[in-house]
Amino acid sequence: SIDLLLLAQHQRDQAETFLLQALRGGGPAGLASMPKHGLRNGVLWCRPWLEHSWDAVEHYARSHHIAHIQDPSNEDIRWARNRLRLRVWPALLDSFPEAEAALAQAARHAAVAQAAQAAVSQWGAPHLVFNNAGVAAGGLIWETSASDWQWVLAFQLFLL
Repeated sequence: SIDLLLLAQHQRDQAETFLLQALRGGGPAGLASMPKHGLRNGVLWCRPWLEHSWDAVEHYARSHHIAHIQDPSNEDIRWARNRLRLRVWPALLDSFPEAEAALAQAARHAAVAQAAQAAVSQWGAPHLVFNNAGVAAGGLIWETSASDWQWVLAFQLFLL
């Protein structure tokens, strides 16, 4: 049995997930996209590359002699993610070169808002602590960066 599963999903995967969720009309949970880590059936799933570009992942793999396997189904345009990746993404980057980073940032903002919303639902606003480390409630902390702090503050003000 395993306790930890490391996934190589990266910033572009996160940006694609955010965009797909937005196109499907997703709410805060969907727009939060993929969490950096989570527990499923007793296994801790971690995505350590989620805030890094594909180039960074590829460079790491190459410099550590780790083989990369390309799934042939990634070329099948019957799947929405592949249509986005193969048809839409190149045009999007031509017009908006920072789209990957911006969409991944939007997913992080949505994740912070979703965590705060979940904490309010579970513990109520008076039991929450908002600070530069994150949103804390019931002994749990949802991570935030300095740039996410403004979103947490905005959410807190919305609750008032």
